[in-house]
Amino acid sequence: MTSDVPEPIRNEDNRAEHVQLLSERLLRNEERQAFLLSLSDALRPLSNPLDVQEVSSKLLGEHLCVNRVGYAELENRVYVIRREYARGVPPLAGQGPVGSFAAALSDAFRRGETVVVDDVDTDPRFTESERVAMRARQIAAFVGVMLLKGGQLLAAFGANNATPRSWAPTEIALIRDVAERTWDAVERARAEAALLARRDAERDRARTIELEQRTEQLSRLASDLTLAEQHAREQLAKTLHDGLQQLLVSAALNLDRHITRDASPDESLVRAKGHLEEAIAAARSLSLELFPPVLHGSGLPAALAWLAERTRAQYGLVVQVSAHAGANSDRKDVRTLLFESVRELLFNAVKHAQVDRVAIDLSLVQDDALCITVADQGIGFDPAGLVEREKAGQAGWGLFSIRERLTLLGGRFDIESAPGQGTRFRLIAPRGEAQGGIDAQRRLSRVAAGPALHGASGVVPARRLRILLVDDHAAIRTVFRELFRERPELHVVGEAVDGFEAIAEAHALRPDVILMDVSMPGMDGVEATRRIRAELPFIQILGLSTHVKTEELHPIERAGAAGFFTKGVDTQRLFDHLMAVHATITLELRRSAG
Repeated sequence: MTSDVPEPIRNEDNRAEHVQLLSERLLRNEERQAFLLSLSDALRPLSNPLDVQEVSSKLLGEHLCVNRVGYAELENRVYVIRREYARGVPPLAGQGPVGSFAAALSDAFRRGETVVVDDVDTDPRFTESERVAMRARQIAAFVGVMLLKGGQLLAAFGANNATPRSWAPTEIALIRDVAERTWDAVERARAEAALLARRDAERDRARTIELEQRTEQLSRLASDLTLAEQHAREQLAKTLHDGLQQLLVSAALNLDRHITRDASPDESLVRAKGHLEEAIAAARSLSLELFPPVLHGSGLPAALAWLAERTRAQYGLVVQVSAHAGANSDRKDVRTLLFESVRELLFNAVKHAQVDRVAIDLSLVQDDALCITVADQGIGFDPAGLVEREKAGQAGWGLFSIRERLTLLGGRFDIESAPGQGTRFRLIAPRGEAQGGIDAQRRLSRVAAGPALHGASGVVPARRLRILLVDDHAAIRTVFRELFRERPELHVVGEAVDGFEAIAEAHALRPDVILMDVSMPGMDGVEATRRIRAELPFIQILGLSTHVKTEELHPIERAGAAGFFTKGVDTQRLFDHLMAVHATITLELRRSAG
């Protein structure tokens, strides 16, 4: 039996069908190349690996019209998803064991094969419990590309859909291409970041060396200035004693001789003698003010006791002095600066504190330093107001001069005060040879942060406190980063914008402290704190909020946070807490080393 269709017509139909297939294939290839070109253009300027992951996932997800696309890094048989694309389904950002989708697929994953599933419910490789878990994640179909590099499984990239989907070979090939390009872009960004960090470190080292040299020069200048001022005081006191006082005494003696000769002396002569005696007393007092012999003859403890008695006699202010007998310095500049600073603080207490009693404590502290504490229970003040007045050019000379001089000599000056709660000043200075500059300031900043550590060997250097900032507002993160940059003991190692990123970064960076904002989109700080404390209990978390703390524990504290701080209000308290944590870690390192 023969066909009713002539042979030439059938051949013509086959050719037309073949041409149509070639055209469709060519069109799909052009679309694929156009997408990959736009992907390369989008990834090229990115320098952050997380941004690369996010952009790749978003572009592929929108191109394939799927519900999710994500890039996972594999670390110790655990996958970590930091950025992903999600449409109409909840994100899967976080971590979990590799191969948790289906046990039957584990071997394929380990071999680095691409796994394709069109319908989880009908795929025989899944158990019923695994299907239930996949439904809970709203995954009905997926393509997973495992990135095997140098024989090691390092990352995975995949797309999944909430409904069954028959993945076309061209779609699978495109997902593979995007996975490889994303891997290359992520590694390129990391290599560039490492190179930039290395360059920054080298530049910072050069700047640090230059800064240390200049600081050493300033330290010597500060010491020279203090000694020059003291020499001028000493010369003036000597002039008063050897010149003016001697002339006054001579005049008084001559006048007294005339008065005693006359049985009935002139009243004006008697008054003149009284004036001379007052002038002699004033010159003697001024000479002692300019150059107290006890300071350089008997040392700092005796000089403070003398100053306390003189302050009581002059102003009626009772000054209680507690001094370690060995708390003295062979350096004339250090003795002079500390003594004059304490005198300035006592005078301020007389003028402003509204008290009748002040306590002074002189002690030896860590790193062979002298520490003087001047405290009163007076009306107090807001130290932040001093900073504002300094910026406006309205601040007085005394307190800021003390701080600048001590800093340049390798010491520091701390102020603790609040309205109605008294004031506590702390002056710290090196006792031995001049050791100004950055290193000395760092050593003495550790003293100010914690209790005195007698007998510390000093062989273990204090490392910086590693901090992770978590806040959905970039401006807040920037402010804290700049504030912490001013403290050499504090170092921001990373940032996160929500609870999911906080968990991922906590695992990746292992910081000492996390500053956690309470209110954030996605996952809030309370839930993130609860999870991190369960998984990484050695990390201390501090809650931050714009709301004022009440007497009851805040929810983030009940979730495991070590403290709660109000933004813009508790800044100094937060700094004090971080410095205390830094001091504790430093002490633990020294104990473990020795």
